[in-house]
Amino acid sequence: MMSVLAIGSSAVAVPPPTSLTLSAPADNTVTNDSIITVSGATDPSANLVINGYLVALDTSGNFTVVLALRPGLNVINATASAGLSTSTTVLLNVTRADDSVSLAKQLRDTRDELNGTQSQLRDTQDDLASVRIDLTRTHNDLSNSTGTVAALSGQVLALSILATVGMLAALGAIGLTMVQAARAKDGDEAPPSNKGK
Repeated sequence: MMSVLAIGSSAVAVPPPTSLTLSAPADNTVTNDSIITVSGATDPSANLVINGYLVALDTSGNFTVVLALRPGLNVINATASAGLSTSTTVLLNVTRADDSVSLAKQLRDTRDELNGTQSQLRDTQDDLASVRIDLTRTHNDLSNSTGTVAALSGQVLALSILATVGMLAALGAIGLTMVQAARAKDGDEAPPSNKGK
């Protein structure tokens, strides 16, 4: 059916837009494939261009074409035009979920994680080195303290022996004094006399 456009006192017939339908793929398709089949129908006399390529039609206006997909979003741009008719454009979005892109991202994330872990390991090694130095100092301090304790123990033992000997000597002197005092009191011990000589 033709539309009529009136310009001033003249009427001009305007042909209807060229029909164009895409039956496959569905808009917003997501695929892992590197190619996709685009099919549909238009007027048998139309010129059909999809993503810059002229596409052949069968006698009924049907078509099928295979397109390469790059990773990520791909826009399928189909334009049909016939004679004086207005051209018709249909746009479809197809996303290729490329494993190499996701693998590359996983690889980057894993590398970043490993770099973080490596940094933590270096920090832990530094901490362990500090602990090792502290333990060595503590060991040396304990060794010095053990030597000091041993020397002090020897001195304490010598002082204990001297104190014991001193106490025994004092006790002996006290005992002797007590014995002498007891004998003097009892008269058993008289001062030495010079009588017989």
